[in-house]
Amino acid sequence: MRPMLIPLAAIALLAGCNSGQQACEDYVASYNSCIEHVDGGYLIDSEITGCDVVDDDNADFYDCLADAYGNGDCTSNEGWADTVAQAATCSYPTDTE
Repeated sequence: MRPMLIPLAAIALLAGCNSGQQACEDYVASYNSCIEHVDGGYLIDSEITGCDVVDDDNADFYDCLADAYGNGDCTSNEGWADTVAQAATCSYPTDTE
């Protein structure tokens, strides 16, 4: 059974599947890269953000945030405001019991 794990892992990587933790780390990196361009912004830390405990079910949420900050215009206050507004549209999964 073990030989099948390697091809499955490769397929998952090629499909762009991030673990929740990796997606959170990507969000932190994107946010920090963006905020560095905005005067007076504060960097965030993956440890304080809690990336080490992010569940894989939340990967899409953090991927959305990473995309918003990675693709946002962080060169002006207006662009920053638009980027934050775009990030606010990311939906956090909730329990539906």
